[in-house]
Amino acid sequence: MLLVESRTWRPFDAGLRAWPARAGGPLALPEEPDVFKDTGRPAPGAGGEQTPAELEPAIVLVAEDDDVIAGALALVVEDAGHVAVVAHDGREALALARRYHPRLIITDLVMPHLDGADLIAAVRQDAATRGTTPPAVVVVTAAGRARAEEAGANVIFFKPFDVERLEAAMRRLLGADER
Repeated sequence: MLLVESRTWRPFDAGLRAWPARAGGPLALPEEPDVFKDTGRPAPGAGGEQTPAELEPAIVLVAEDDDVIAGALALVVEDAGHVAVVAHDGREALALARRYHPRLIITDLVMPHLDGADLIAAVRQDAATRGTTPPAVVVVTAAGRARAEEAGANVIFFKPFDVERLEAAMRRLLGADER
């Protein structure tokens, strides 16, 4: 799969299932219920049978200022058979969204130059102006739930995120459960 990005990052050697913590050693995923929240919002344009476009690999924009997390998210996207387009700040993410028109955006809320909530609003406004369906949005953040809900996220994950849950959310939002 193609990976487009403006800065170089090195994916770590360990598999995502044993994602190494910065302090060394695997992350312990918390079991608390607020680690993950599905807002229940359907993906834009969701419903009914899958179209041929929904069965093809999707372009997924990953907007994350932390190189390690951006790399991990891109690997999850690519392992699911999609194309990851990576941006390291909100302004770069908006430019890439306007260029590639992703079907899904996975974004952090706290980023330089343009935060995730403003990114989501701008991308949705662009889609409305073009008369197209806006992308589904997954927020992966350490910030509060309220800001992510206000931004209109379809699904919210709190760092550290659970890879299997993220994969399931991507399948649901991209209409690829039957893939």
